[in-house]
Amino acid sequence: FACALALSACGSGSNSQVVTLTAQMSSGESGTATLTDNGNNTTTVVIAVSGGTDTGTQAAHIHTGTCGSNGPIYAGLNNVQGGTSTSMVAFTLASLQGNKYYINVHNSANIANIQSCGQIQ
Repeated sequence: FACALALSACGSGSNSQVVTLTAQMSSGESGTATLTDNGNNTTTVVIAVSGGTDTGTQAAHIHTGTCGSNGPIYAGLNNVQGGTSTSMVAFTLASLQGNKYYINVHNSANIANIQSCGQIQ
């Protein structure tokens, strides 16, 4: 049961986690971030969002803390363009897990406005 709630690597050697990105600030934008441990102290982060009206280039980051806490940037991610982004960060998936970090996708015109957010379980 806990594994299903966490959506994290449970049993059978799984090395990925899907993080649900929920709309923030009435943006209407939601989606997922799929984190996959590459086995070489790096993790690939694939963001896919839809909804909302922001069609510009959106900054995305991994932040320290919890969604809504305005925590410091822990790792930069490639900008979201056309609803997608693929990045590689120099951290293992295990080091990112445990509710210590979250992923934000920002508004293209105002980085202070968060379009979607998801906690890395």
